[in-house]
Amino acid sequence: QPPQGLWKNILDFEIWEDGLVALTEKALLTAGGFDSQKAKSLDLPKTATKIQASPDHKYFLLTEDPANETPAHVLLYDRTSHQLFDLKSLFETTEAPLPIFGFGPKDQIFALWEGRLYFINAKNSSRQLLLSAVNAFKIQGQTLYYLAQEKNSLALKLYDLETTKKTILLEGLPEFKKSEILINPQKRIFLIGDKSIYSVGLNGLIKLAENLSAWHIEKFEKNLSFVAGGEFWYADSQNSPELITRSSGNLS
Repeated sequence: QPPQGLWKNILDFEIWEDGLVALTEKALLTAGGFDSQKAKSLDLPKTATKIQASPDHKYFLLTEDPANETPAHVLLYDRTSHQLFDLKSLFETTEAPLPIFGFGPKDQIFALWEGRLYFINAKNSSRQLLLSAVNAFKIQGQTLYYLAQEKNSLALKLYDLETTKKTILLEGLPEFKKSEILINPQKRIFLIGDKSIYSVGLNGLIKLAENLSAWHIEKFEKNLSFVAGGEFWYADSQNSPELITRSSGNLS
């Protein structure tokens, strides 16, 4: 018997141990399990194509990139109260890409937009500048890791969300045009920079691979896998990456 579809016309979804949230063109569907008959539907005032969940799956950002002079859409869904907040006044633009969002351990919302990192108050649709000259950021527990732009280089820094204390972890890093920070539960840090992946050590960056085409940290196990130069690599939470397979063509 072929598998049965749970819902149709799904654009994106988030799943966790005891719940599911799915996005269609006009509505957000929520369920406490996989019984589509008991799902709740919430009509959306604007279209959205992507979902990003807070760590406890209480809040969900629903976003759509700007296109054809149509402004970006940013909505926040509160699963506990079943309420929807429109953040249009914060990031409504027809030109710049959407901010990079992140959730803190207490469901705080952060947004990196045009080199500035903001703290977002969704209830009153306001934002507060937290840090400037930021290239990338990642939150792990109470620590916000970020790449800060300096005179001729980047620096990897830490920001304590409770004490607001700043710490320099590593200086003199290359000025990546595009970068991302990856952190596993053991606080091992990886940097994605201009299609190369690096491990962050006490003495600097260690290049693991270049010609990077895809990477992923598993949602539940938090293990890292990536594709570089037609090779698929995998690393668990404690070991260095190991080659899994090699292809004569490109993997993506």
